[in-house]
Amino acid sequence: MGYEELKNVGFDIIRNETLKNEILKLFEVTYSSKIQKLKWFDQLDPFREKNLYDNFKDSYGFLKPINYDSLLLDNYYISMITALKIQRSYWVEMLNECKLETQKLNNLINDELQE
Repeated sequence: MGYEELKNVGFDIIRNETLKNEILKLFEVTYSSKIQKLKWFDQLDPFREKNLYDNFKDSYGFLKPINYDSLLLDNYYISMITALKIQRSYWVEMLNECKLETQKLNNLINDELQE
């Protein structure tokens, strides 16, 4: 049973209040806040895509620099790459936090099923 189906059926089918609260917290707080942050990061730089089209060409599914030497001197490009690196690190951190919270909930569910 997925979370949306559980919402439709009603949380009353879960008798363990701790488990019920942890499920709600994971989906309504943890996942929701992480998704909002990821969406915010995606909107940070509307010029990123234009920069890629201006400076790269598609080569069999890979982007190749049109002029590699000029990219090395392009402050906007260097800043964009640095920001992307920071963004990716943040995403990995958020996904790891979600993974830990999900594992914690999974353990609670398994404990409840074994009782």
